[in-house]
Amino acid sequence: MYLLWKSNTANSITVPLGLQKWQFNGTTTQAGGKWGTPTGSGGPTNGFVVSAGGQANKGYPLWTNVAAQNGFK
Repeated sequence: MYLLWKSNTANSITVPLGLQKWQFNGTTTQAGGKWGTPTGSGGPTNGFVVSAGGQANKGYPLWTNVAAQNGFK
């Protein structure tokens, strides 16, 4: 999750202030056309990482692949 900021100055751009990594998992079941109550756990991992100009990607996320839905029908 990235924390972004953009000033209200004309022609300003959005810049990343930092990021927070997350981890989560969960399950649920479907019976009779209705979904059950999901169970799971998760939350933030480690601490907030402040962006710095010296970062290779300047603090922006790097997308290496297209997100895909697995197991949904």
